[in-house]
Amino acid sequence: MAAKYDEKFYAEIVGQNEGKIYPNDSIIVAIHLYATRPIGDVKIDDSKLKINDCSVRRVYSGSERQQYIVQKNGENLYTIVCAQYSVAPNKKGVFYFPSLSLTANLYIQQQNKQQGYDPFFGPFDDFFNTPTYKKEKKELHTPLYKMQVVNKPQKTTEELRKSGKIVI
Repeated sequence: MAAKYDEKFYAEIVGQNEGKIYPNDSIIVAIHLYATRPIGDVKIDDSKLKINDCSVRRVYSGSERQQYIVQKNGENLYTIVCAQYSVAPNKKGVFYFPSLSLTANLYIQQQNKQQGYDPFFGPFDDFFNTPTYKKEKKELHTPLYKMQVVNKPQKTTEELRKSGKIVI
């Protein structure tokens, strides 16, 4: 009996400063993709990306993506940063980074059906054998991400002293 494989495939949106933007400033919003299998060939449909009263531009397309293995909730997951966007609001308020459509291939390692040892490699056949992979196409929509323009926090006494101000 084979155990059922619990496959995970999801995206998270991560913004600087937990989505808080200071007036006349911008933040970087990144899309992170997680999966239980190796990830490849990611495509994001951001052709209609628009946020009202905000200037949005893609600053990283992920063309030279590096994949990492991270541990989340006690599981080892493959992860990559798919894209990053610079978001600069034109006025105060609450803004939402929209849900984007994302397509990726997950690579599933195939078992070799070879019987016996290779005469050249002998018992080290598994070590020297190059694995083969099957691509499995997956699709998902990223979650919404809330951003809010907030006033800058006041400087601390130490920061005021370092900038040359006299503090009484």
